[in-house]
Amino acid sequence: MTCVFSGFDGESYASIPITAQTVGLVPEGTRAARLKEMKEISDFTKAIDVEAIGLHIGFVPPTG
Repeated sequence: MTCVFSGFDGESYASIPITAQTVGLVPEGTRAARLKEMKEISDFTKAIDVEAIGLHIGFVPPTG
């Protein structure tokens, strides 16, 4: 295994607005709990000797 990919309860890709509200570490309402969970995932990843963690960080709006 080369990467542990994480996701969070409550994430939805149903539409762009819902993605912006629910996905990854960006939404402020879920950020603290999700950061705590990511630390646990990091410990697990290290314990099984995998060097990479993947995740969707959240909706990044277009620039311009």
